[in-house]
Amino acid sequence: MNISQVEIEIGDNLYLRISDVTLTAGRPARISGRPEDCYPEDPAEIEWKYQHLIRYSKYNGKPVELSSGLDDNVANDYYDELLDQALENVAEEHSSRMIEKYENDLLDKTERILFGGNVKC
Repeated sequence: MNISQVEIEIGDNLYLRISDVTLTAGRPARISGRPEDCYPEDPAEIEWKYQHLIRYSKYNGKPVELSSGLDDNVANDYYDELLDQALENVAEEHSSRMIEKYENDLLDKTERILFGGNVKC
């Protein structure tokens, strides 16, 4: 799954942003059943192309890039936090899409009830 960017706060108004992010979903371990059917956990992973340190302007709230092309070790030091934030972003986006779909379905059913037509349950 591709994500445009992930951002975490690493200091007082100092943020690490990675972009062109690829999130690979993991899978939980299977620890019950026949031994040949069991397998270890396959954790989620992220990869990215670009990393930047930014601050948000106190005047207009826009991000100000402090550096680009950081050494890979900078973002790697925050790998777990970036992964958690990426997973949270995906969960929020999925939840928003499900709520929007539910609201649209509810609106369609209401219109059918009010203005005639078949209502699917």
